Amino acid sequence: MGSTCVRSYWHTNGSTGHEMLLVPLQWVCRNFRYNVHSRFFSECDLTLPPSNADACDSEASDARINEPAGVAWPSRFREPVYPTHHLVKTLRIWMDAWEAYSGEALRMLSAPPYDGVAFPLAKKLSVVLNYSSRRKGYKGDDGGFPDYTQHNIRDFVGRIAEMAPAIREVDIGMWDETPGEDHEGVYYFNDLFSQLYEIGNMTELYDPSCEMTPHIDLSIIQDLVRLTSFVDHLAAELLQLTRRSAQTLQYLDIRSYRGADITGLIQDPDSGEYAEYPQLRTLKMNQTWKTKAYSKIVFAGAMPFPSLQRLHIKSIYPFDDDVFFRGNAATLEYLTLSLGKEVVAVLSKHNVFTPVSHPRLQCVNIAPLSKYTSNAFDTAAAYLEFVMSIAPGASVRQIYEVESYSKDIAPALLVLGTYACIQALSLSGTRVSIWQVISLIKSLPLLSNLTTGAPSLGELPQGVSPADLPEYVRSNYAPMGKRFRGWHTYYYEGNVAETVTVVLLLALACPNFYYADLNVGRKREQFMKAAQEKIAEPGFSQDAPRLRRLLLDKWKN
Repeated sequence: MGSTCVRSYWHTNGSTGHEMLLVPLQWVCRNFRYNVHSRFFSECDLTLPPSNADACDSEASDARINEPAGVAWPSRFREPVYPTHHLVKTLRIWMDAWEAYSGEALRMLSAPPYDGVAFPLAKKLSVVLNYSSRRKGYKGDDGGFPDYTQHNIRDFVGRIAEMAPAIREVDIGMWDETPGEDHEGVYYFNDLFSQLYEIGNMTELYDPSCEMTPHIDLSIIQDLVRLTSFVDHLAAELLQLTRRSAQTLQYLDIRSYRGADITGLIQDPDSGEYAEYPQLRTLKMNQTWKTKAYSKIVFAGAMPFPSLQRLHIKSIYPFDDDVFFRGNAATLEYLTLSLGKEVVAVLSKHNVFTPVSHPRLQCVNIAPLSKYTSNAFDTAAAYLEFVMSIAPGASVRQIYEVESYSKDIAPALLVLGTYACIQALSLSGTRVSIWQVISLIKSLPLLSNLTTGAPSLGELPQGVSPADLPEYVRSNYAPMGKRFRGWHTYYYEGNVAETVTVVLLLALACPNFYYADLNVGRKREQFMKAAQEKIAEPGFSQDAPRLRRLLLDKWKN
């Protein structure tokens, strides 16, 4: 190793202990610096704030141009005093999409602090676009729209290539995930997209709001690694893109509002050939609104996902066979599945789950799908038994229920026994008493997060008055819930003072309970007043500092 020495570059904020620990790092060689800091500065963000603050969202307009910074560098330390740009492997540019068209992005990349900056070893470019101007319009100084030209876009991309001449991979994505109407400028997407494609192979397309995809030429993309998009408007084109990228895709997230036909994901509609995705590790399908009727399509002999590790189907199961589960029994680790009678029938008919069928399955999230189809089970007990038997060796960490089981799912959990693996439980439509919550936490030793409806005191123990409750809980239950951290509940249909009392009582029983989300809405002031008064009472005052942090500190902020 060389002998080039540098001064200490870490900021210690006056901490003598830290200064003593960092003294040896004042004398390090160049190679040592390179090896240690490569992991901190492998990614770099360049932020190009909107050029017209009046036309932008307040959050965006407050942004400032910052020095290129290492994404992973610890925030409590000052960054090195010597250049680190040569360590960057991934360059990420955050910008308003209008700036590329108007020439403003080129101007900012050519001015301080970005002028003269180079990233000679950067191999990957990520461009994250946002339309902060979409809602309020984007006007120049003369009241008109800026002069959009292909020349501006070409020069902007040329400046990026000049800064990072070794770029080989390009990702492009939309920051704004809210679908909206067409607006000025979207038709220039293809110009920007085509120019970026010339400096590197497109490996990721992230367009969750489907604002960008309709305006770019998808036919030039061949080997995507990651794809996220709605498929309602361009189902045929996007599914054709997935088939073209079948050999390279590792992550696929398909979203839909209207229940788009995704048959083309598995079978070419023209040739009838089945696609195979040998490298696909994660497949997500989410239909968030209207959903088409259950499909009777089957794919005889198809095995499209042989290496799948994560499968998320948050919609009606789209086909009448086990095509999503074929060939990946030995690799599947995480499963999210929405249940209806049809899904249960398909899984049972094809014997998808047996006691030893999925040895690596470690997380199962199962939710009834009563919102769109008939319930798979008549009772909560039957539903829970199925969840626990779907893969007996798995760690069923999360259970979510909907209104159909809201009245009896909590008692069913207690009757069926202890499920030591459950870490999160959502009973959002269920009103619960403090005693039910305590019983659930005792029965579920790993439970960390709980979601319920409005809480109540319920029926008090015999001979115990409301004033005696704090001491009764301390004496009979504390300490419990070693892993319990957060409770998400709702005040609707509930009494403000009673809700506060229940949360405080649970805090006395569970010493590690530190986060209470009560969704207080417009009753914030009432809750704060009730919490202050209750915490000041003799039964709670001895734990006042912790109880204030639990309830009051959050609302003050």
